[in-house]
Amino acid sequence: MRWVTNPGATAPSANYDIVVNDEDGVDVAVGVLGNRHTSTSEQAVGLIGDGSTTDKAVFFVGKLSLVVSNAGSAKEGVLTMFYR
Repeated sequence: MRWVTNPGATAPSANYDIVVNDEDGVDVAVGVLGNRHTSTSEQAVGLIGDGSTTDKAVFFVGKLSLVVSNAGSAKEGVLTMFYR
């Protein structure tokens, strides 16, 4: 899975955070969407493991919920999730 954040024209405040929770309240992005840039698009890959070459992609089933914090009010942006 790969995540891409695009802050848009009315960009969020610097270091805004995104959490993508599954139905059990677990962040399927495993924390990689914290402290996003205010004006530059960024990508991140969320893997679980011990930091070695055996890290694996996160799997989930069901609905996801998006939580954005520290972005300021009346802001915009796009989060794109690439998965297969």
